[in-house]
Amino acid sequence: MSVEAVKATNAELAKYADVLPESVKPLVAEGLEAEASVSKFAADNPEMYKLVVDKIAASDAAAGSASVSKEDGGLAKDMGRIAAIIDRRSEALKGVEYKLTAAEKAEWEAMYVKAAEAKGLKIGEDVDAPKAPDTMVLDL
Repeated sequence: MSVEAVKATNAELAKYADVLPESVKPLVAEGLEAEASVSKFAADNPEMYKLVVDKIAASDAAAGSASVSKEDGGLAKDMGRIAAIIDRRSEALKGVEYKLTAAEKAEWEAMYVKAAEAKGLKIGEDVDAPKAPDTMVLDL
C-alpha cells in the first residue's frame, strides 16, 4: 500500500474516531503505526516499494476502484470496504518475486559473514562463502 493510500485510509478511519467502539479504536492506532512503517519502508527500499505499489495498483485497476468510499455509507459499509481492499491487495502481493540489487546482495552477504564470524566460524573453512540469491519471493 502506498504511503498516500495509508494516509487516505487513516483519514477515513479518523472521521469515525469519536464513534468507534472501544474494541475497534486500536485499529486507528495501528493505522498510524502502519503509516510510519510504510514511509520508512519506502525510504529504505525504493525499488522494492515501487514493485509493491505497482502490484497494488494493478490489483486496484482490475477491481475497478482503489478508493475506500466516496459516498456516505456509514461506518459498517466503510469498514467493510477497507477490509475488502486490504484482502484484495494482500492477495495480489502473495508470491511476488523481487530482483535484488547489487547493493542488496552485498548487504545480505555482509550480514552472512558477520553472523558466521559472531559464531566463531571461518568463511571458506567452516562455512562456504556467501552467495546472495538473485531474486527473493516477498511474503507480504
